[in-house]
Amino acid sequence: MLPIGDIKCFIEPCNFVMPTVVLISALSAAIWASISIKSSKEIAREIARKNASIIIMEKLIDNEELKKAVTIVSMMHNDPNIDMCIYAYPSSSSHGEDRQAKKEAIFTVLNFNDLIAIGIKNKIYDELLIKEQRYNATLNLFSMMKDFIYKYRSLSMCHTFCKEFEILANRWTEQPLPRAQ
Repeated sequence: MLPIGDIKCFIEPCNFVMPTVVLISALSAAIWASISIKSSKEIAREIARKNASIIIMEKLIDNEELKKAVTIVSMMHNDPNIDMCIYAYPSSSSHGEDRQAKKEAIFTVLNFNDLIAIGIKNKIYDELLIKEQRYNATLNLFSMMKDFIYKYRSLSMCHTFCKEFEILANRWTEQPLPRAQ
C-alpha cells in the first residue's frame, strides 16, 4: 500500500493539466477567431476590389474625353504617314493646336491605362476581372504605344513613365487568358 502522501503525486498533475487544457482551448479559440476575422477582412477587401474594378470599367465606358482620346490615338496609329514618336518631343506653341490635341490624347490614354495598372499592383482593382474585360485592349494599346513610351522616357529622363502599364502588359503577355472551350 501507498502512504497517503504518495497519492498526492497522482492528484497534483491534475492541478497542472486542467489549467493547461483550459489555456490551450482558449488559445485555440483565439487563433480561430483571429483567422475568421482575417478571412472576413480578406473577403471584404476582395469585394471592395471587385466593386472598384466595376466602377473603373463604368468610367471607361462613360468617359467621353477618354473615348475621344482613344479614337485620336487609333487614327494616328492607323495612319502610315504619322510617327507617334514625334509627339514625345517637347512642343512649342508654333506647332499648333492640332499637334497639342494629339499629344494630349496620347497622354490621356496612357495615363488612364497606367492608373489601372497601378491600381492592380496596389490591389485596389481586381486583376482577373479587369484582365477578362480589357485583355486585348491593353495588349494592343501597349503594342501600339511602346515606341512612344520608350522615346518619351529617353527624352524626358523619366524612366518610370508608364512603367506599371508596361509591367502589366508584359505579365499578361506571359500569362494569357485561358482559351474558352
